[in-house]
Amino acid sequence: MMVIAYKRDGELVINPDANWKIEKDDTLVLLGDSENSEKLQKEVDKYK
Repeated sequence: MMVIAYKRDGELVINPDANWKIEKDDTLVLLGDSENSEKLQKEVDKYK
């Protein structure tokens, strides 16, 4: 999966740099296949 953009506090950031960290309530725009999407969802669910 590749993060191609994210939205935080109403601001859309395209192509975030390598040091960017996901924060609570970020909305992600991802590029990848369904298999990797399912794996990512399982990881995210661990933190709910």
